[in-house]
Amino acid sequence: AIPMIPQLREFGFVLAGPSFGFGVETAYVFMRMIVRGVFDRFPRLKIIMGHYGEALPFFVNRVDCAYRQGKGAPNPEFGPGSEKWASHYILNNLWVTTSGNYFAPAYVCSRDALGVDRVLLGSDYPYEAMDSCTRFLDGLGLPEEELVRVYEANARALGF
Repeated sequence: AIPMIPQLREFGFVLAGPSFGFGVETAYVFMRMIVRGVFDRFPRLKIIMGHYGEALPFFVNRVDCAYRQGKGAPNPEFGPGSEKWASHYILNNLWVTTSGNYFAPAYVCSRDALGVDRVLLGSDYPYEAMDSCTRFLDGLGLPEEELVRVYEANARALGF
């Protein structure tokens, strides 16, 4: 079991802690890497993020809104900037795992936004058991080829 932080008991809201905050902060770090030009300097950098990318696949189109501002190009007022749209880096530098999120729409969103080649098996162990993850994926009724990619082929393509 995860120890309860005393302040969270006081708030009566456990999601104010690590189970929610971690994901938001992880996605925020990825976005800061974009606006600071990390992926422009290291275009082949591959980031593997758990929990289906901490909602970044859901926001693929939305992250470009700050860039657009009616100008049709990345807006330098948001920092040193990046050479491309924010969505470009999510679609080209991010791989996600199935860890700790066994909700069919989350899987479908990530797969459809990023492509099945960017989804990797992940269990979130020790917080979640591997059999929970595999039962979930097997229960989605996915084609065998897709399961093979998620379970093994995509990781092998990354060199694992």
